[in-house]
Amino acid sequence: MLGACSLLVTTSDLADGTTPGAEAAAAADGDAFADAFADAPADATEEPDGDGSTLSARYVAAVLADDPIAYLRLEEATGAQFATNETAGAPGTYGASVHFGVAGAFAGSRAIETDGTSKGAVSLGVIAGLDGSKPFTFELWYRPNAVDQKFRFLASKYESFDGGLESFGVYTQSTAAMVAERYVASVDVLGSVPVPQLGVFHYVVGTYDGSFVSLFVDGVRVVHQTDLRPSPSKNPIVTFGAFNADGDSVNGAIDEVAVYAKALTAAQVAAHYTASGR
Repeated sequence: MLGACSLLVTTSDLADGTTPGAEAAAAADGDAFADAFADAPADATEEPDGDGSTLSARYVAAVLADDPIAYLRLEEATGAQFATNETAGAPGTYGASVHFGVAGAFAGSRAIETDGTSKGAVSLGVIAGLDGSKPFTFELWYRPNAVDQKFRFLASKYESFDGGLESFGVYTQSTAAMVAERYVASVDVLGSVPVPQLGVFHYVVGTYDGSFVSLFVDGVRVVHQTDLRPSPSKNPIVTFGAFNADGDSVNGAIDEVAVYAKALTAAQVAAHYTASGR
């Protein structure tokens, strides 16, 4: 990915999955995880209780209760340049080729979509508190339309130095599947799982707590990889829907993106997923 690097770890053999609503982590089986996607409903935007606005409000409340430093609901109409930030932080900036107003993660809500041929999706620029090896979380809903050989980043933070790339990202790629990856001096640690079902919104959370790179999909922790390496980054740039403003965008939709200056716990991730009504 992004040129040459030394691959330290690739794993989908996971030992600490967290089922939705659980208070503590339980064992996650990679095959069972893939089977669960195969059995997912065809339309994940259909709300179990028939009240999308209620579920949306519950989810928004759960996110805000955990103090994100940025939360973009991506409800803007066609032609918007900026994405409203539900916190006191700066708004996001949309790329020129974003499609607005597609069906969102909740009934009646809106999301943005890119077709994989445009550049960029929505950028938050440099966010204080995400530098170095500090803990953080990226959270979003993602509906993949297609996966190919290119590295399609759902979320990333990055900074380049003379000594190499310092970054964290969650991406899909047809060979590597869905990956959570952390670079220090252009050497990566990563873990991967099967790409979730196409055409359906999935809840995706990537965290780094100073010791572990973790990835949660639909409330389940599917990657938990040790990484104790310090990073010297000072001004990382945060982007959702592509690695950076000039990167290849996802082929799909993203919604409800949030950033935290801490690593959400498995219980917090499960609580957010449960609040969504899934």
